[in-house]
Amino acid sequence: MVPDVLCEYRILCFHDAAAASSGQGDFFAQEKLWLKMKPQGEHHNHQIACEVGEFAMASAHVISRDRASHDVFGGDHAARDHVENLASCLANKWFLWFKAECGDAPPATRLDFLVARAGGVGGGEPADYSVWTCEVGELGASLCSVECDARNCAALNWAVRKDPSGRFPLAMPAIARNNGWKS
Repeated sequence: MVPDVLCEYRILCFHDAAAASSGQGDFFAQEKLWLKMKPQGEHHNHQIACEVGEFAMASAHVISRDRASHDVFGGDHAARDHVENLASCLANKWFLWFKAECGDAPPATRLDFLVARAGGVGGGEPADYSVWTCEVGELGASLCSVECDARNCAALNWAVRKDPSGRFPLAMPAIARNNGWKS
């Protein structure tokens, strides 16, 4: 178990086949999300199964970057930016792994990272924070307040990789948010 988890940071990644076919290489449109944690010991509706009282899991509540700076990092924007950079570096390592292990880039991936700091919330130096991969999800993962258009486009382009008509790949739509009621 990762100790002193403060929140979860997610990066939703949608393979942009149109950008890749134009010679830009494998490109992933990304949407980055901060999620609050549930109280320690709370585990959906399986309370009896949560035997580790210090365990905390992410809620479905997405918060803004500014709210993350305030709630998680005690107002320290530099610490938040440092954690985002750590997560981006780790995401790039996952992209390299996909490239090495898979024939095709996955159409959609959700990378979930636990953000921890020895000693808990706020204060300290940016170097006090650590980022840990906790889940690598695929097309069926919750989109966490993000509309499904980009995921659907990535999946359709992946399914229609060889199109003699020239209609595919489709251009990646802008990534849009919703209020979370679909998540």
